[in-house]
Amino acid sequence: MLLEVKGLCKNFGGLQVIRDLDFCVSEGQLTSVIGPNGAGKTTLFNVISGRFAPSSGKIIFEGKEISGLKPHVISQMGLARSFQITNVFGSLTVMENVLLACQSRLPERISLRKGSATFDGLAEKAEGILRRIGIAQHRDRPARELSHGDQRHLEIAMTLATDPKLLLLDEPTSGMSPAETAQTMDLIEEISRSVTVLLIEHDMHLVMNISHNIVVLDYGTKIAEGPPQEIKNNPEVRRVYLGGL
Repeated sequence: MLLEVKGLCKNFGGLQVIRDLDFCVSEGQLTSVIGPNGAGKTTLFNVISGRFAPSSGKIIFEGKEISGLKPHVISQMGLARSFQITNVFGSLTVMENVLLACQSRLPERISLRKGSATFDGLAEKAEGILRRIGIAQHRDRPARELSHGDQRHLEIAMTLATDPKLLLLDEPTSGMSPAETAQTMDLIEEISRSVTVLLIEHDMHLVMNISHNIVVLDYGTKIAEGPPQEIKNNPEVRRVYLGGL
């Protein structure tokens, strides 16, 4: 198991957002977390990635407990995430955004005497990632000029530039057109062949088509876990979330 969540709880004052949650993410698989708004999905990502400390329980990554560690420490261990709200440097070019992400993994990343252009192989790595994601044609454009869909793809490119072992994607198709959503679905499926992915997504057709395993939350509690067909046929999941899918 690459990631293990054991007895996880997260409270904000008297509000319990995640309740005694257990699940695992197997290396090489794409696991999706689904549930209605307010189910605690993004809070779960925030706790796993270190933005919030858990109230109780454990998070184990590659056999090491990471509960309560700082986000930059967890990131350096090989866990990367995207956000619901696009999180790129709008005034920098597409290439510069990815170069910065690449540079974050180098021992000399905070050197004041070296620019990214002086690091051997960095530009080639960034160029390769842009081609893989399908936005290399925009390499010299400021990120703020990209369409919403391409900005979301740039954010995914930046996460890949950190060489993650586990990639957390929080609603990567949010705000996209149907065509952009289909393109992103293909991209995530391709990425999942080489990087383990934990996905939050509301597009159930996407989830059912690309997931190996699905965890269903309702008010912070796991109500089901299993492969797509099992989840699709689960009466409680259909009642709470899927409806007539």
